[in-house]
Amino acid sequence: MKYVKYSLEEKDYSSSNSYKTTILNSILKLYEQLETSIRDNSEVVKFFNIKSNSNFTFNIYPFGYSIPSTLLANKTPPKSKSFSNVIPGNYSTYISNERDYLFELSESLFVVTYKKAGWDCLRHYEIIAAGSIPLFVDIEQCPHNALPMHPKELYRLLLYQPGLQFNVSDIPIGGGRARRIESLSFDDKQLDQPLYTATVEALLHYARNVFSTRSMATYLLQKIYTHSDGHVRSSAPKVLYLTHTWQDLYGHTDMGDFQADLTLIGLKEVLGEDGVIDYPKRKAIYRTHNEFNTSAFEEARSRLYGKGFVFGLFLSESQQMSENRNPAVVEENIKNHVYDVVIVGTAHVMQYKYGLKHRQLPFFDLVCEHYHPKEVALLDGYDWPTDRFLLLRYNFCAAHVFSREGWNSNITRSIEGWLVMCRQARVKIPLQPHLNLCPPEARMTIYLIENELRRPFHSREAFLSRGFDFDDVKDIEQEEFLIYPEGPPLT
Repeated sequence: MKYVKYSLEEKDYSSSNSYKTTILNSILKLYEQLETSIRDNSEVVKFFNIKSNSNFTFNIYPFGYSIPSTLLANKTPPKSKSFSNVIPGNYSTYISNERDYLFELSESLFVVTYKKAGWDCLRHYEIIAAGSIPLFVDIEQCPHNALPMHPKELYRLLLYQPGLQFNVSDIPIGGGRARRIESLSFDDKQLDQPLYTATVEALLHYARNVFSTRSMATYLLQKIYTHSDGHVRSSAPKVLYLTHTWQDLYGHTDMGDFQADLTLIGLKEVLGEDGVIDYPKRKAIYRTHNEFNTSAFEEARSRLYGKGFVFGLFLSESQQMSENRNPAVVEENIKNHVYDVVIVGTAHVMQYKYGLKHRQLPFFDLVCEHYHPKEVALLDGYDWPTDRFLLLRYNFCAAHVFSREGWNSNITRSIEGWLVMCRQARVKIPLQPHLNLCPPEARMTIYLIENELRRPFHSREAFLSRGFDFDDVKDIEQEEFLIYPEGPPLT
């Protein structure tokens, strides 16, 4: 920080090296934003407030992955090469051991990263934690609502590092895309070592205050408390952390979930073991006594999602914690309002169209019965922006939504008063023959969306007698159609 301020105060500095001045100003802005938010308890980024058709208010807050502070480098590590050999999407370059992987990142000046399934990717955090600079090669294409908690302007400026040259091409894959690094080079003679070190240490400082599991959990609790209209009376509440039970089409279960599990680790750090009860048990983050052995630990971890890097088997727990998770105890505690806040850590599971089965969220109906919406929060870790489908699926029981990928611009769209027909499925899904993309009986039926119900017209005459025209009828997707319960027919 002293280096940044001293360099900016040098006479005629800006005229001699405009790139350096720009980077220094961006770093200084980063420090100042954090100091202001810590001092004034203000927002680093703003949240989004919307109202549904029934005038129910949702607060949608920016959120994202996080990383345990124990994995953050204390200072800029020694460097032995310009670029990491690990390239996202190129599996032949991947490293299976976490310690070796983080060391590989740490000894590189720069590490390539880009949007994968979602803009938010654990790789961005790993690079910064290792004490390297991320080369976010497609950051210019990042939407405003995505990565709102990241220093995107600094990421963009770092692509113009003197001596750095790269060329990236798109590779279409299915309905998405991947990146291919065509060329990548850096002239080491143009490296400004003091500026590089100042940049790395600024990113590490930012990560400790924003990206660490503890900081992200603190932010989550503070937002719920601040915007609860008095229903939550403490910023350190007793939390019930509900997650879905599910398995994928291959029968895999308990492989972990980056956002749900890293957030839980942070909540445990902030509130203590007894301050947050995860139900059902998030098995991926807990280690057993047998797994303290190094070989058993690595083997068990390798079966988790992403080989369990940065989250897998991270915590141990007491016998008392297992007793607190007894379903009869949890049910009674919900009824007696023992928990101050309920957080659904896997709200995004309900977004998945294919690939998961047996999706159940224990106790949520009971929570809706006994808790005010201002006491309930959803974590949406989906790879796409939060949309109105997710909000309505939870039946107005949760007023706080924390979104990893931002929010869809159509989220405020109301279809109240629309004349709609369900769009027909055009694709068969052999893996899920039970999945009906559109109810057969809706094929020739027109509905009026009224008072958040879909009311079918009993006949063509019933439709025309109300002065409607067939040109006014709109097709909507099956997901949006099924959100609205069916009401009495219009005769």
